[in-house]
Amino acid sequence: MTARTITIAAATLAAGGAMLIPSAALAASGPHCDAYSKHCPQVKGHKIVRPPTQVKGEKSTLPFTGAEVVLMTVVGTGALGAGTVFVVAGRRRRHTAAA
Repeated sequence: MTARTITIAAATLAAGGAMLIPSAALAASGPHCDAYSKHCPQVKGHKIVRPPTQVKGEKSTLPFTGAEVVLMTVVGTGALGAGTVFVVAGRRRRHTAAA
């Protein structure tokens, strides 16, 4: 092993070790529930109630937000077919030129 390889390996190990130190601190849990004494921290909920929103307008149908799936499928299939024809033609030309 060269000195450069050893230096890179040592730097990699040092950087990896430096990244593990904060993860151990983050993994330490704070206040937790002691299952034996039933001493668990409680969070009190707060409920926010809003009045229902009023929709303005006369439309009773949703707007069209889709796409022409059939058209895209036909175009995609045509593109795959054309690509296949081009690849086969190119291989045939190479094969006849090599013979």
